[in-house]
Parts: sequence; structure tokens; C-alpha cells
Amino acid sequence: LNPESRAKLIQRITQHIHTWRPEVLVLAGASASKEFLKLVEVAIERAALEQPTLQVAGLHSWRVNKVYHQKPKAGSISYRSEQVAPAISDTLQGYCCYSRWVNIPTGESSIPDKLYFELLSNESTAEPIQLVSRRGMMTGISYLKGDRLRRDADVQVVKISNSTLQSIRYRTTVDRIIDNAFAGNDLQKLIGELGHILKGLDALTAIDRLSHLVIRLERQHQYLHAMRVNHFILQEYAGHPFTERAYLSLMRMYTSSELMMQFARMATQNGTSDFKDSKQSNVARASATVETSPALGSNRNQRAIASTGSVNTYLEQFQLVERDFFKEAMDLLAHMKRNLPELSMDLRVRIPLLRVQHKVGASDNAAKYLRIWQSRQLFNPLDPESRHATWSQAAIDEVGIKNSLKSNMGKLIPARFTSERPVLDGELSESIWEQSTFDSQSQRVQFYWDEEYLIIGIECAKKESEVYGPVTTERSYDQNLNNADRIVLELDSDRDYSTFQQLVIDHRGRCADSRIGDATWNPKWFISAGQTESTWTIECAIPWSQLAMRVPRRGDIWVVKVSRLLSSEDQTRRKPETALLHIH
Repeated sequence: LNPESRAKLIQRITQHIHTWRPEVLVLAGASASKEFLKLVEVAIERAALEQPTLQVAGLHSWRVNKVYHQKPKAGSISYRSEQVAPAISDTLQGYCCYSRWVNIPTGESSIPDKLYFELLSNESTAEPIQLVSRRGMMTGISYLKGDRLRRDADVQVVKISNSTLQSIRYRTTVDRIIDNAFAGNDLQKLIGELGHILKGLDALTAIDRLSHLVIRLERQHQYLHAMRVNHFILQEYAGHPFTERAYLSLMRMYTSSELMMQFARMATQNGTSDFKDSKQSNVARASATVETSPALGSNRNQRAIASTGSVNTYLEQFQLVERDFFKEAMDLLAHMKRNLPELSMDLRVRIPLLRVQHKVGASDNAAKYLRIWQSRQLFNPLDPESRHATWSQAAIDEVGIKNSLKSNMGKLIPARFTSERPVLDGELSESIWEQSTFDSQSQRVQFYWDEEYLIIGIECAKKESEVYGPVTTERSYDQNLNNADRIVLELDSDRDYSTFQQLVIDHRGRCADSRIGDATWNPKWFISAGQTESTWTIECAIPWSQLAMRVPRRGDIWVVKVSRLLSSEDQTRRKPETALLHIH
């Protein structure tokens, strides 16, 4: 730093000291260098010399009397408390400093959460404890006695602080055990020992760690294990408000025909005996953990799965899984009504249940609920900031479908029947493509169908920012399309509005596909691509047998999401446009 830069930096640090009046400074990251530490010392002295100005303003004198500094390990990222937990930053303002930093190795899967920023203290002196290091992370400073702008740490606060420290230690141990189980592929043993592993954690922290475990399992498509962990949560912490996530996760799985098809596909591909053995073992253990909880995860689940040994066809496998899952969904609803009755009326529960209730003969209840929802207008679908907006629009659509009121629905697009199947040459030259069905400023997507295929035509205007390589006929499953202009289609055949089959096609005709995020689903479908100077086009056909358990009938309605991503955009930036696909 040149002299001018040093002077500006000293002035800035001094201003921070005047503003926040800390008794302790914590230097993290690059600021822990010796050169910077010297500048901090100068700023501390200057702030102390400028006390008279503060005294005139009616502020007590004070002095920074301790400086902690820690240099992070190589390859780490720093986070400030206000980035993650603003409430914790507010608390810290009241005691000693306005923010705290933690250093997280770049290999960590997620940023730190609120618990990492809880204040820690030495019970005997209320002085700063030593900085505790976990994987290069700085975990805290404690309460210091302050003036009228800072509260003193009383015995109760210190006790809470030490309890938090103990929770962090327990939690660190639990996280390490879970990480080791994933690394060693020993999830079966992990789930069987959850009760012992979580001993010592309070209910809130235990549910939090279990919920994160479920998320990891779902991301790896370990749905049976995820079900077992969710059932464990509902058994051990019944009635706790934070069990909401477990209920919603289970309801999402038990009502998803896409997941049912995945299970049926696994049974058919892997052989009935292997599937029976693995699934019976998993579900039997899950049932055992919740056997004392009435009407939830009962042994009926085990018997239905066990019987798959004598079933060989994909359709029969699906029917068994569907029957079992639908019963579990209704039992889960009853369990929810007893423990979290408000959640049982939530749209995130009721919308996926509509098809289930119709199948099991409770459709009148479903229709009654929709009428209640419509009269109350529980959420505002026009508020894009509301996390319930999507579900509110789904409810409006379902009311419209139930009453055959197209004017009450959202965007409704037709999938027209065609008796003349187009030639897949990528040119969209046949007459059937003249009518547009799904338009935006830069892309057009059309849907047709016959008794065997869903047929899709795509036309996109080229972007000046993109580089368009030649069309290719050499394809493999699940290619990396992140560096290409591409269309993402998501199809939801059962209208649960939460699980989809995804088809991704880029300007070259390359493709990727997944079912509820599982890329091992590799349907047999057909694609042809074409390009002009200003557009790129796709014609594709996918057999109904790959998408659903039967060919749709006229009048059926699916949910479809369409989005376009450029080479500079990843999936997380996707903002799909949702519509109802009406089978004409």
C-alpha cells in the first residue's frame, strides 16, 4: 500500500471503530496480515485520542482492548453473519461488534447457517473464549461488558451461550458421522442408528440435521432412505412445528406418479428378487421405526413391496407401488390432521392429494376443499414474491378444470391429435406446424400427439451473443449442455405440480433427460435438428410408453413448463413458464 492508501484505510477503520465502538476486533482472511494489523493498531490509537469529541456527544469513553486475528486455510470462502443470519448480527451489535466472519472450505456443500454464528462464552469470566476451529472455520467471540450502548452478559445469557457451544460440538460430530456414511456408502447402518447418533441434540437441531440428511438423500435419489428418515422424524418429534418439512417431503413422494414409475422401472430392470430384497429390507426397517405411530408407515407397506417377487411386468409393478403409496398418502394426511392440523389444509398438501383422493374414492372431499379454498382465497397468486403463488395458481387451475371453466385457468395450450405423423427432419415444414401453441418473443413450442408418440416442434430465434455450432447426429444420453442455447421442457402427467420429467434439447440436437432429477432415466426418443441464419429448429417424438402408464385420452390435462437457457446461464437461473397442456 502507498502512503495515501494507508491513510485512507486507517481513516476507514477509525470510522468503523467510532460507529460500532467495539471492545474486541476480530480480523479474518487477508486482514490478518502483519501489515494490516499495524494499520489497525494505529486506528485504535487514533480512535482513543479522539475521545473528547465523543464525550461531547454524551458517549462514554472506551477503548478497543483486544484484537483477535486468524488466517484462514488455503482454499476457503468467508461469510459474514449478516449475509446468513441478520438477527444474529443485530444481537452482536448489542454486545461487541457488528458482524462476524466464518471461513468455510470451498469443498463444503452449503453456506453456514444461523447456528454457526451463535455467541459463545466462558461461563466463569464472560471473557472471550479461544477461537474454536472446525475445518478452518472461526466460530466465535463472546460477550464483553459494555457501556450503556452495550448490554452486560448476565448469568442466564452465559448459560445459553455455553449450551449453544455444546450443541455446536454435538452437531459437528453428527455432521462428521453423516459425511463418513455417505463417503463409505454405509447409509443403511447410519439410518438404523439415528436414535443413538442424535442423543444429546435438542429437538430443533436434531430435526434440522435430519432434514438436511433427507435433502442429501433426495439429491442422490435415495428415496427409500429419505422416506425412512422422514418417518423417523415424525415418530420421534411428533407435533413439533419443524416436522413440516418431513410431512411435505413424504407427501411429495407418496403422490408422485413419476417416482412410482421410477420404482417400477427399477423393479423391472434390476430383476424382481434383487428389488424385492433391497426394498423389503428398507421399508421393513422404516415400518419398524414408526410401528407405534398409528396409521403411518404401517406394515402394510412392507407386505405390498414384498409381494413384488411374483410380479414381472412394468405395469403390474407400477400398480402395486401406486396402491401402496396412495394408502400411505391418505394415512399421512390423517396423521398430519392430528399433529399439525394447519399444515393439513395447506395447498402444498391438498393439491398433490387431488388425484389420490379421486383414485381412492374421496373426490367429493377434494372438490369440497377446492370450493373452500376458492371462497377464502388463502393466498394471492398475483403476488410474485409469495412463495405460495405457484400453488395458488395451481389451485385456481384445478378449480377451473373441475368446473370446466377455461376462463378461470392459467395459460392453456393444446396438444392436437394428428393422423399424419410428420417426418422428423428438423425443418418444421409440414402443415401441422403452421399453428403456434406456445409463443414468446424468441421461441415457439408446439405439441401434437398420436396413439404412440408425443410430438414436439421447437423454433428459436438465434441470439447474437451465442455461438452456434453445426447440427450433430452423434448423441449420447445426458450430455452436458451447459454451454449451449437450449430449451428445457418439464412434463407433469399427474398434476402434482412438484415432480416432473425433464427433457433438455440444444441447438445442435443434443439432449439430456431426467425424471425427478434422476439422470439414470433414459427414455428412447427421437430428435432431428435444423438451422437457418436466424433460427434453430427441433422436431422430436417421445413414445407415451416412456412418459406415462397409458396413452392419454382426449380431454386429459398435463402440466408443462417451458424455459430457455443460453450458454451463460445454468439451471439455477431458469424461470420456466408454466401452462396446462390440453390433450385435444
